[in-house]
Amino acid sequence: MLSILITGFFIGLVSLIGIFSNLILIRIVLTMKKHENPFYLLIVGLAMFDGLLSFVFLIYVTPMTIFEMEFMKNSYLSEMFGVILMTCFLSSTFSHSGITLNRFLAVLFPILYRNHFSANVTIIITLTIVVTSFLFNITFSIYDCGLEYDFEYHTLSVKNLDTSICSTYNQICSVNNIFILSAINIFFDVISMMKLRQIIHNRNKNVASTNTAKTDMGYLKQAMAQALFLLFNVCLFFFTFSSFIKNPDYGCIVTSLGWLTLHASDGVLTFIFNHEIRRNIFAKTNSLDPSSYVWNSRI
Repeated sequence: MLSILITGFFIGLVSLIGIFSNLILIRIVLTMKKHENPFYLLIVGLAMFDGLLSFVFLIYVTPMTIFEMEFMKNSYLSEMFGVILMTCFLSSTFSHSGITLNRFLAVLFPILYRNHFSANVTIIITLTIVVTSFLFNITFSIYDCGLEYDFEYHTLSVKNLDTSICSTYNQICSVNNIFILSAINIFFDVISMMKLRQIIHNRNKNVASTNTAKTDMGYLKQAMAQALFLLFNVCLFFFTFSSFIKNPDYGCIVTSLGWLTLHASDGVLTFIFNHEIRRNIFAKTNSLDPSSYVWNSRI
């Protein structure tokens, strides 16, 4: 029981980190006036999904884990929070792929990127991701395949797995697919990084090109760090310690806490790897920030 209480405390703590880091990130991007930059629009979208997911963990999963409140055991309440969580989960997952695609097109197909990957297109892509994820989860919830809180293992799980449709829903949203998507993202990030290094090497190594290269390389490092961290946590929580998932004392560590950590960390990783964000935090004007190298380069 003590392990459950401690895990509940850490779920609450990580939730707060996820909420505040992503809220601060959104505010900083808005103050930087990067709303016309497709890459930063994708970052804001990802931060919104991760922040909302962290908020639901704070107000629902944390008290359920620590206090097991009776009034929160209501099936309708559980289903509502389950739809929100799964919508944020899928939206966040596909936003990672969107960020990788953004960098891949910007580096390898800059003319195509400039002509077609505009701010409006990015907003449409983000809205499409959200609406599709929501409708997907609502459709399965109609068949009573939503999430419910399992009080034996203190974790969220899909209901009615003995039915074929709910089993299909569980397989679609499984960590195996997240692992595959993360591996694909890393593969394309590596290609983008190698191409960018080649572009930089073939151009004059003046101060301007060095600064702009740093900007684009920072974008790529951020995207790759988030994909690698996601892949690492999936391996750590859901594969390495998979034997603990059905353990009444430790199941919530490798499920609820692991699931939350996957997404709450995105904002923190952005602060670490995005030098434009860091520069703004330390109150340095971003008027001197170099624009994207690939954005201004003709290849």
